[in-house]
Amino acid sequence: MRRLLLLPVFCVLAGLLALAGTATASVSGVGPDFNGDGAADLAIGVPRATVGGVNDAGAVNILYGTFANGAQSNAPDDQRWSQRSGGIDGDPETGDQFGAAISTGDYNADGFTDLAIGVPTDDINIADGAGRVNVLYGSAAGLSADGNQLWSEQLLGVGGEPRSGENFGGSLTSGDYNGDGFGDLAIGSPGEVIGDATGAGAFFVLYGSADGLQVTSPAKQTWSQDLLGDDAVAGDAFATAMASGDLNGDGFADIAVGAPGEKVGSVSDAGSAHVLYGSADGLQAAGAQMWTQDSANVEGKCETGDAFGSAVAIGDFNHDGRADLAVGAPGEDLEPVVDAGMVNVLYGSASGVQTTSPKDQKWTQDSTSVKGTAETDDAFGAAVTAGDFDGNGVDDLAIGSPGETMSSQAGAGVVNVLYGTASAGLQASSPNDDKWSQNSKNLEDTAEAGDAFGAALAAGDYDGDGHDDLAIGAPGENVQGNEGAGAVNLLYGAANGLQVTSPADQLWDAGQPGVRGQPEKGDGFGSAL
Repeated sequence: MRRLLLLPVFCVLAGLLALAGTATASVSGVGPDFNGDGAADLAIGVPRATVGGVNDAGAVNILYGTFANGAQSNAPDDQRWSQRSGGIDGDPETGDQFGAAISTGDYNADGFTDLAIGVPTDDINIADGAGRVNVLYGSAAGLSADGNQLWSEQLLGVGGEPRSGENFGGSLTSGDYNGDGFGDLAIGSPGEVIGDATGAGAFFVLYGSADGLQVTSPAKQTWSQDLLGDDAVAGDAFATAMASGDLNGDGFADIAVGAPGEKVGSVSDAGSAHVLYGSADGLQAAGAQMWTQDSANVEGKCETGDAFGSAVAIGDFNHDGRADLAVGAPGEDLEPVVDAGMVNVLYGSASGVQTTSPKDQKWTQDSTSVKGTAETDDAFGAAVTAGDFDGNGVDDLAIGSPGETMSSQAGAGVVNVLYGTASAGLQASSPNDDKWSQNSKNLEDTAEAGDAFGAALAAGDYDGDGHDDLAIGAPGENVQGNEGAGAVNLLYGAANGLQVTSPADQLWDAGQPGVRGQPEKGDGFGSAL
């Protein structure tokens, strides 16, 4: 086997990992609502945008949802945030990649969703690519610069000293880990140096309060594999991907953390996923789990370059009140097909994630009833997200294959959707598994080489009809002749699942009327959602 190659449109940080994917918890319900109007809003990362003449400084576009027409660019006015925006802490610098990661949560419990934005290649003093995170708070008027925060390992003792290439903010996830009603933020630093181990990885937790995120009471936490019964080893890239949700149904959010560079036994880059459980005291090491494809009853086996843990998502796929864990292994080979990709689903229980009842599931494009065929470099599982697209109260799973070839167009990309059932969990036939590409009937645009449709995924109820909708990033999309400017397709949910007719599929890019910014070569609009 060979290590899964980076697709240039993924915006994955050089030298760290093969692929990255981050997802939030189960998103059944509204989803992120920055202005509190009851319709979900969509944040779109444009990490290689030029800002004020500064290349790759990065930006984030906000499209606000409406009950009448779904996501819109003028209801209220579309926003575009960067470190050049008025009142925002920090300065745009070449290569910062503001918007390379995104997470949402209500950190001050005021009823408006707040937005955390990763700036993982921001330089701090002489530490190139040490990384920072900006946090914007929601209000009745939407996201505002008022009270915005800029976090780094240097600031207020969040972690250790910032070092080059640690990429603090390379992944983000939010959840209420201590059950106090305030959202908390976990910040991944997949390049973190632990002892002498470069790129071992770590993550940091900031707890919410009435004043927003803070580091004192409850105190911030720093987690590495050395604290979880495993050794932090160079190149593990722990915290490349993270997701939050209640996996044991105890009322506290838990966290899943991917380490796609983990060496399992003698198998390099096989990958792992760790689970830490929440409590009244926040995340704790007690009961923490480490899962690999060599764990008991987990389908598949550890092989070189599988990159298990490159993407993680959490949702309740069998409606038992306990969230379940989906783990992407986009470098999985399905002999003789190299880097076809696979997703494992491990179900939650009162004792947390387990693999016996119900059993772990293994999904590929060669699985029975899953549409498509496993092919070289598909990277099935490079991105995953959960949402209730058919509104039946059971979460469904969307799986990106951004390397898929469509109509001879290499790297055009596709997205498969598996629907959840109360009786048997995820199924490929209830309703029928969906497979979406930009060549699908009525879907806006056309599949082209390098689009990487499916490189990023997000779910939310953008039209407020009770069905989650699916946003699909295509960060390699050509827009008005600008290669890799990027775009996002938005498919709306209905009683029979995702569809593109009523309301119609939308295509968003920086060339659309009302969307702030302009399409430029290599911007990567839609790299993070």
